[in-house]
Amino acid sequence: MQLSHPDLARPFAPHRLKIFAVMFSFVGAVFVFMTIASGFGLVAPSFTVDVIANLIFGIPVIVLPFILF
Repeated sequence: MQLSHPDLARPFAPHRLKIFAVMFSFVGAVFVFMTIASGFGLVAPSFTVDVIANLIFGIPVIVLPFILF
């Protein structure tokens, strides 16, 4: 008899864990950089910077399922 639902208790596949770690590290580094850069005045808080930062945060989240497929 096959299970009709996924077994969420099993550990992550090693390749998925590496992909998640790389994506988390990239997004985390960009977040820290943008926060510090805007705090010190290196990056002016403008609409353009906001759109670019949202794209940098959003593209990995959108692309991740296609990478895992």
